[in-house]
Amino acid sequence: MQGRDVLTVDLGSSYTKIGRREGWNANAILVRDLPLAPRDVTFCIPSVVAHIERPKGERWLIGVEAASQLRGPGVTIYENWKRGLFSAAASAADQKESARVAVQFFLTLREHLPEDLAELPIRVCIPKLGNGDETQRLLTNILCDAGWQVATKRPTVFEPEANALGILSRGRNRTWRPRYLDFTGGPERAPYLPSMLEPSLSSVLRRATLREKFEYYGVLVTDIGAFTTDFGYARFEPSFFSDDWNQPPISQRSSELGIRELDDEVLQRLDSASREAVQSAPSGEWDRLKTQLYKGESIAFAGPKGGTVIIGEGKAARTIKGTVAGFADRVWQTRQEFSMSLKDSIHAEVLTGGGAMIPLIRQNLMKRMKTEGVNMIYDLFDKDEPRRALADGDADVDERAVEERARENIELVRGGCAVGGCSVFFE
Repeated sequence: MQGRDVLTVDLGSSYTKIGRREGWNANAILVRDLPLAPRDVTFCIPSVVAHIERPKGERWLIGVEAASQLRGPGVTIYENWKRGLFSAAASAADQKESARVAVQFFLTLREHLPEDLAELPIRVCIPKLGNGDETQRLLTNILCDAGWQVATKRPTVFEPEANALGILSRGRNRTWRPRYLDFTGGPERAPYLPSMLEPSLSSVLRRATLREKFEYYGVLVTDIGAFTTDFGYARFEPSFFSDDWNQPPISQRSSELGIRELDDEVLQRLDSASREAVQSAPSGEWDRLKTQLYKGESIAFAGPKGGTVIIGEGKAARTIKGTVAGFADRVWQTRQEFSMSLKDSIHAEVLTGGGAMIPLIRQNLMKRMKTEGVNMIYDLFDKDEPRRALADGDADVDERAVEERARENIELVRGGCAVGGCSVFFE
């Protein structure tokens, strides 16, 4: 194992999250209180980039500064540039332009981080589209051009496996030195999975494989992001619980289906006044308010010609609800296509990502999981989960610990990929 400390960037299409690991046996944590992030969610940096050209020169902005800009003469806003890097449909010109924007994003990100973070080796989480070789090379070149020191072993990791490891371990990192082989020169340090897994999940796996005589236990983590929906499936076998460490194989895939597609469909179905109001506002305003809209609440935008435009009432509300439900149907269909490609069964399932934060999508998918016969749904939104997980047969539970775990659960929904990318598994 080569890299002890590492910084991992989950480059989301809407928000970028950063994870940090300090040491072989240290928990990976989300980097918070970032100056480029909004005040209410300080670990989420808007992935928006703005290029401003003025007679005295040009400058590049990212994060909340970029998301607050209005389009106009000399102001170019880049919102969905991640797609230009990774989508199979992107032209060579689109990829070249997106790579130029990406260099500025990572360059500006490095300038705004504390020096102790900016000097750490970095790796980036990327979608698993195709074999991923070309995108790995592309991102490595971008990081080098932006002045970063890239991680030696894995400059990039795929989002599905990083997110699965982040959720199932909650960022734990534990290592050991194998004892049962006659190594010449001494054994190398290796990950020790039994101590890394979330205890409440580990007990379920142990019971299923040992007591209930399951041959294996399969866990699927589905992350519904802005650009892709990522599927990471981990298979745990009984030998995993022996003294030896057994790395579970992870099957993974990213599909080009994300919340930005839902956004486009909703905007197309709005009346012209509502659409113009959204499109004339800073991009950060739409990202902040659309969650309320998808929950069935109305939102207000300043009209481009004055006054206020209310969106999401009456017929529009019903149309939006139907559009969100239709998107959930497509996510489920994509999930089914992935599950059919697996040779193994799905016993437990977890939903994460910005899409999982939309109640109608989450409830729709969880209902279908139960119908499908999934034995365990690990629900990070369940208000009772923290107490159950911490109780472990003890009636006395620290209320502060319950509150802290509830907060961590919601952060994992958005930041699981960043902390998982820091896993010692990738060393």
